[in-house]
Amino acid sequence: MNPVSRIFLLPSVLFFLVGCVSTSPILKFLTKSNEQSVSNSTSIKQDKKTILMRAEEGDADAQTLLGMMFYQDNNIEKNHEKAFKWWRSAAEKGNTTAQWRLATMYYNGVGVAQDRKKSIEWYKKSADAGDAFAQYNLAWIYYYDASTSTNYKKAVELWRKSAQQGNRSAQFNLGWAYYKGKGVKKDDQKAKNWFRIAAEQGGLDAKYNLKLLSSDKQVNKLLVLAPIQVRQPRQKFEGEIEKAKKAYKQKNYRLAHEHITPLVQDGNFEAPEEAAN
Repeated sequence: MNPVSRIFLLPSVLFFLVGCVSTSPILKFLTKSNEQSVSNSTSIKQDKKTILMRAEEGDADAQTLLGMMFYQDNNIEKNHEKAFKWWRSAAEKGNTTAQWRLATMYYNGVGVAQDRKKSIEWYKKSADAGDAFAQYNLAWIYYYDASTSTNYKKAVELWRKSAQQGNRSAQFNLGWAYYKGKGVKKDDQKAKNWFRIAAEQGGLDAKYNLKLLSSDKQVNKLLVLAPIQVRQPRQKFEGEIEKAKKAYKQKNYRLAHEHITPLVQDGNFEAPEEAAN
């Protein structure tokens, strides 16, 4: 086989909770938009006492905001246990954002003892209420987490609901599901369609996969790889191509992929072919 003909197609992204150390998979906790909404909130910056007062009075939205403040160290002490306390209170009142945040804390064992069963229960509550982030994370668990009951069909269903609400990660994952043919009938055209939608929102991984699927080159199947775990800082990119080349020559395609992925995510779409040469 001509080494260049083996093309690396990126699988689904696995997001990690920044600052949390764990050997188990960790789902993304806060989206960029969530982070901005907290850091730019005038009420949080100027009137933390009012938010605390409203939270203590039982206002679920205030409790959710307060939980975010304690979790993110937004001008108050960082305290995961207090974040858990306020998110649980808001979640019990039906706040869907608090519900999936609480679910993620249970899943990761942050601020509370790890409990995957309770995590899934809270994700379901939020997902059933239509929360796109809960739908995405619950689908990820169904699709990738070997410690739970795998349900590809249900995962695809949830990703579709989340993707239709504009969730870029769900759009990418839905494209990947169509490409792999797990949970849904394999359909490269639908895979390209969803990668294109995600790419239009700025997803470099989606742009890369779309480029491969739209190419005249033969796209060969690679081993089903574990989801990407964490995006490395740029300063760690040095030497990744050489490491990937070495792994590729040894036919260790999984390791080659791990070295290539951060480069592709940073926009270097030629990295796979460089490694294969």
